[in-house]
Amino acid sequence: MRGSTKDISAGFYKDQRLHFYGNNRDLEKPKEFQKLLDQAYCKQWVVYAKPPFAGPKQVLRYLGNYTHRVAISNHRILDVQDGIVRFRYKDYKDDNTRKTMSLSASEFMRRFLLHVIPKRFVRIRCYGFLSSRNKKELLARCRELLVESTEMEDTVEEESDVGEAGTAELMLCPKCGEGHMIAVMILEPEPGFHSAFKLDSS
Repeated sequence: MRGSTKDISAGFYKDQRLHFYGNNRDLEKPKEFQKLLDQAYCKQWVVYAKPPFAGPKQVLRYLGNYTHRVAISNHRILDVQDGIVRFRYKDYKDDNTRKTMSLSASEFMRRFLLHVIPKRFVRIRCYGFLSSRNKKELLARCRELLVESTEMEDTVEEESDVGEAGTAELMLCPKCGEGHMIAVMILEPEPGFHSAFKLDSS
């Protein structure tokens, strides 16, 4: 996967589609650009992840806005007339106020095309057992393992039920035989307690 991304970057550089300015001007030299790529891909990146505050559904909803939608939806475009495009947008700097903007058709298309992903660039990649190369075989194996896991859980639950039933009988009230006793406190024996008393076996 790394190699494919690296090839894309090198392809853009070779086609002179990457431009460097200011302190990065030296990257126009092939050796310097290759050095940058090598440094980036040799680095041991650490991915930090933590549970989402609002749960996984909120994450899927957020990502869905970027992975399965275009740059602007049709209902936000109010009018296209005389080479001018009018559309609604939300101004986050002005307390999320909804406003209207008018742009020339050429400028609107320029901004729209900035959101079109480059050729050969994959927006969503599947890894592990969902990767395209071995997905069919690995998914079949996962299903087999899930069946085996379920059978083992059923066996453990049956053994647990038997154990719980025996424990429940011990916790029955010795007086009425119906109510259940509840453990309120566990008293640990004092050190040397057993040695202080001797049982008479006679």
